[in-house]
Amino acid sequence: MNEVMITNNKTLKASPVQITFNRLKKKIESLNNLHTKREKELEEALQFYHVNIFPLEQELKQTLIKRCHIVYEFRKAKNKFSNSEKENLRSLILDDLQLIFESSNPNEVPPDLQQMFQELSGTSYQEMISESFEQIKDDIEKMFDHIGIDINLKDANATDNEEELITKLFQSAQKRESRSFKKTKKQLEKEQKQQKIEELQKKSANVIYRQLAKIFHPDLESNLDKKKEKEELMQKLTTAYANSDLYTLLLLEMEWLESSNQEKSREQLQLYNAMLKEQTENLQDKIDILFMHPKYAKLQTFYPDEFTNITLLKKAQQEIKTDLKEVKEIIQDLQRPNGHQIMKNWLIQKTIIQSFEL
Repeated sequence: MNEVMITNNKTLKASPVQITFNRLKKKIESLNNLHTKREKELEEALQFYHVNIFPLEQELKQTLIKRCHIVYEFRKAKNKFSNSEKENLRSLILDDLQLIFESSNPNEVPPDLQQMFQELSGTSYQEMISESFEQIKDDIEKMFDHIGIDINLKDANATDNEEELITKLFQSAQKRESRSFKKTKKQLEKEQKQQKIEELQKKSANVIYRQLAKIFHPDLESNLDKKKEKEELMQKLTTAYANSDLYTLLLLEMEWLESSNQEKSREQLQLYNAMLKEQTENLQDKIDILFMHPKYAKLQTFYPDEFTNITLLKKAQQEIKTDLKEVKEIIQDLQRPNGHQIMKNWLIQKTIIQSFEL
């Protein structure tokens, strides 16, 4: 279906430039709506995590700490377990400690658990987190290097939490991107072209603002209804200009032109199309990296690739509830008078299960 435009009360067939302008305008509206929708979904997911999952994680951590102490005391008891059973108990404690460490900030791990880990592993807790963190940093730097991004995480340290680490990662990438390297002729030409477009954008924004500010100024309007309408338009115009929101400025101008039966020149529309095309690309990039923002670090542990929906969080919530119930039941059994024997039976069952898994 051919697009049409109205000008001077006559119906005319829209030119290719006008069709492109309308298409880009619709695309930007769609991308803005998508960004708002994604941001809302992420905020709802983050809220769900803090209300429904984080408390369960903390309760599970405290329950695992309690089990660690019980099993640790069993292991220390004389003449209750064989050497092979004590070795299995050592492995169980270390497994629980690993889960506890993973759900704790490094500087929040209690000293008694650090001492327990050193005794059972032969390595200090600080040495362990330093070695693990160095490996993580190396893996991250290699991953970014593979996609052509040079980063340096020397400012990051093992006591950083997830959000702090991701923040430093973004800062490093931005610093590297801003450094000046010897550029090819093609890169320089592209930069010059981009600079000209930015200059035109700024100039166009200034021209549109000055032009519409005169038209929308409410003090120049005597009609009370129109005065109120112009106050609203002036507020939109001022906000858009302050935020360098070229799209809204263009939209306000085009709406005014349509209402006054005027039209832009072909050359001006071509310039606007170039600017709108760039904005669609920027909006798409903004949507693509939204989930990688440091504020969503906790969600990123549940979604290894990209955020989909809240269903995965609800599934994780049920899994944590199941794990918590299981650990509590084990603790209750181990605290019985015959807890040592129950522990032996549990070790036998675990050994049988592991043999089948192998």
